[in-house]
Amino acid sequence: MVHLHMRSSYSLLESPIRLENMILHQKQLGFNHVCLTDHNVMYGTMEFYQLCKKHNVHPIIGLEVDSIYNEEPFHFILLAKNDMGLQNLYKLSSIIKENVSFEEVKKYAKDCVVLTSSDGKDTFSAYIEHQDLEKLSAFTELCKKSFSDFYISVSMNDSGKGADNRILKQLDCKRVALSRILYENSEDVKSLQVLRAIAKQTNIENQGLDVQFQRYLRSPQEMEALYDESELIATEEIARMCNIQMAFQKSKLPVFKNKLQIDSRDYLIKLCKKGLEKRLNGNLNPTYIKRLEYELNVIVNMGFTDYFLIVWDFIRYARSQDIFVGPGRGSAAGSLVAYCLGITHIDPIQNNLLFERFLNPERISMPDFDVDFCYERRQEVIDYVGRKYGQDHVSQIITFGTMSARMVIRDVGRVLDVPYATADKLAKMVPNELHITIKKALEQNKEF
Repeated sequence: MVHLHMRSSYSLLESPIRLENMILHQKQLGFNHVCLTDHNVMYGTMEFYQLCKKHNVHPIIGLEVDSIYNEEPFHFILLAKNDMGLQNLYKLSSIIKENVSFEEVKKYAKDCVVLTSSDGKDTFSAYIEHQDLEKLSAFTELCKKSFSDFYISVSMNDSGKGADNRILKQLDCKRVALSRILYENSEDVKSLQVLRAIAKQTNIENQGLDVQFQRYLRSPQEMEALYDESELIATEEIARMCNIQMAFQKSKLPVFKNKLQIDSRDYLIKLCKKGLEKRLNGNLNPTYIKRLEYELNVIVNMGFTDYFLIVWDFIRYARSQDIFVGPGRGSAAGSLVAYCLGITHIDPIQNNLLFERFLNPERISMPDFDVDFCYERRQEVIDYVGRKYGQDHVSQIITFGTMSARMVIRDVGRVLDVPYATADKLAKMVPNELHITIKKALEQNKEF
């Protein structure tokens, strides 16, 4: 049997589950397949896939989606059957704000297995609660026509679900056991309460917190006691359908087309020589010439000629439109080529900055330019790059801010109604070190 639902901490403030802990826990219980279905987001996909491969378990990657049909909420779980299905989930998650239309779910459900995801708050759950067989049948038929592989989820997590299961058995549709997992162990519901209270900026006693009990990782024995054998077999049937390979094409840099229609290497050298002469007011210095030749040789040999030209081009565009651009920061400030191109405004030789921190021929990796644009007009630069290279060749990245040990103490103290002075005193006892954890602080500070 297989668990086909799990939210992780990547469902921000909706689950305390850490991926590696959960993968190891499921493996310890004898599960050979582990599934990730974060709520409306795909942030954890790559880490989850890599951890599953590391621990030799089969990864199933999905998405829990809130959708609207006839102005009513219906929730689904989509599980990617292959790499095309996974790409469809990426696309779907990218357009989600709070929910998506049923038609959008239908559009992106190709190459996916689709399950109902009734959590007690959607219309399908209401149909079940009111034993409305007519509406259940009509919606089930709609889903069967819309999705190539559709299952009704049977959730026996809570008590009193026997009547619900009886009405689901009357529907002409495949059924599957679905134990919704929001936290690892039953006692971890307290952690979920704290997270939800932090999200709502209230205390843990607030009755409006979206917290569900009995949503922990159940053992095979517990599952067998709750579900029909056919519903458990269906989980294995679905797991066999889902085979992600991550066999995507490796990233390829676009070729920069210059107005002189000459080779990118020659064009870059031409720009750099002109830029160096301008930077030094025509007083060419042998130290600069030697450094520039060295950097250009490394850039050309590593295949990053077009990359430098592309960055130069969109920075040049921004300045031509009077969009404020920062002077450059991070390791890119060590590049004389970047300085000559006007990508940065910091002289690396005058400031004794190393090019090797930015680009090292012994460690093949993409160079990383940290470029700051005026936040009010940065979209204009993104639009320019999209127009030039195609919208499907431009993407944005996300960064995650994690809670520091001190912040955690203050936030958790607040939701537990611990007096501020007490929480603040405890927080200040945590050593002011990078990557310090509460566990490390306890080991270092006996008073704490």
